[in-house]
Amino acid sequence: LPDFLDALIVIAEEGVGGRKFYLGEPTGAQGVKYGIVNVIMFLAQAYKESIQYDACDENNWELVNDRFPLSNACGQLDMSYQDMHCSEEEAYMECPVKPEMEQYALTSALWFQAPAPFYCGPKSKYPTTGFWDYELGRENNKDAYANSRGRVDVEGCCWWGRGVMQTRGTCNYGKLNYFLGARASREGRPARYPKIDFCEFPQGVCSSDETYGGELQWMIGLFEWADRIQTYDKDGWNFIEKLKEFCDGGYTDFAFVDAVSGILNIGCHDPPCQGFSNSAVEPHNKRERNDTFQRFLNEFKVARNFPPPPPPTPLPSPAPTYEPTEAEPTTAAPTSIGQPTEIPTSSSRPTSIQGRPPAEAVTNIENALKSSKSRFEKFLLKSEYPTGAWPSYLYTWRGFLQALRKMTTGVGPGEKNWFFIGDGESPNSLQLGLINLAS
Repeated sequence: LPDFLDALIVIAEEGVGGRKFYLGEPTGAQGVKYGIVNVIMFLAQAYKESIQYDACDENNWELVNDRFPLSNACGQLDMSYQDMHCSEEEAYMECPVKPEMEQYALTSALWFQAPAPFYCGPKSKYPTTGFWDYELGRENNKDAYANSRGRVDVEGCCWWGRGVMQTRGTCNYGKLNYFLGARASREGRPARYPKIDFCEFPQGVCSSDETYGGELQWMIGLFEWADRIQTYDKDGWNFIEKLKEFCDGGYTDFAFVDAVSGILNIGCHDPPCQGFSNSAVEPHNKRERNDTFQRFLNEFKVARNFPPPPPPTPLPSPAPTYEPTEAEPTTAAPTSIGQPTEIPTSSSRPTSIQGRPPAEAVTNIENALKSSKSRFEKFLLKSEYPTGAWPSYLYTWRGFLQALRKMTTGVGPGEKNWFFIGDGESPNSLQLGLINLAS
């Protein structure tokens, strides 16, 4: 958590390469909620990309005909990571693909006999690659075995996903180097990681001295989010606008989550779509990403703490909807007021005690409440969530009892206005106080 917060503060306040992580608008609570939901969306996606698997390097997860090709290092979901180029305007930042480069991943999936970490290298060293035999727990390179794009080698395939957001592709690593790494340092720009050349050593995200006990992995993901997700604006779909619409609409249009999953994972907002892939595909674990976001949204109590604004009051119509009628009044004429039928009765004492409750009444009411504590918490102090009723974190038994004591003993706000809990004298004093409380 400290590493995440350190990275978030840097990129939100100082920014990287002119990009800042969006934390909302400076308009009070309604503006802050946009930033909070943006952070929650980032964390939900990060959880499904890497945190859930305790991974830094991308796992070999895609089966091709019930086998895990070793050439999945080149790309999964019908993608080719070395061909994920920058736009023409940003091509100068892209990393070159060097066939002789060798990189070895550090982490991999943790299930029994799961595929080993990715690696890449030239055809002179790895002419062809096979598949991972998960029944025997080892590589099988007897015959070449292709991934979904037909690759049977790992030459130039060093750009798999790394870090909390599984940053992948030659463009993204080039931008890291240009704004954060050794290239920024060489060319005189501020460089947070001047000793890491992300184009020569992309594995530096997971295997450098900066990787553990610091904010590198978080910073890589936050930068990609600020640079690629927050700036997404294609075919009428703008991330910041859709984020605000989601918040202002009551946090219920979860198609927004699927769109963001598509942008992050496959490069397009309307899955199944082509994006970075060679064909139309769905984001990996799309349903789980959506469920995770909804769970995080509920855990952070966003809808409760930042309710959507009420709908605007409609403007009055410029003219009456109907013409006035000349109909006779339908109500009867008022009756004349006569003498009262009875003289009001008088009472020697007020009907309700407005003064401070006697100590006996306070003791009686507290004893009665304490005997009902379990039912009180079971049936009353509950809040409704999409997953069911859960104990309220805001309205607690202890808080209720403390407030009642202040309003019945003259301590704090109850010095002049006491809560009626019975007069302490009449036989039904306790019942009167309980009825008032129940109301």
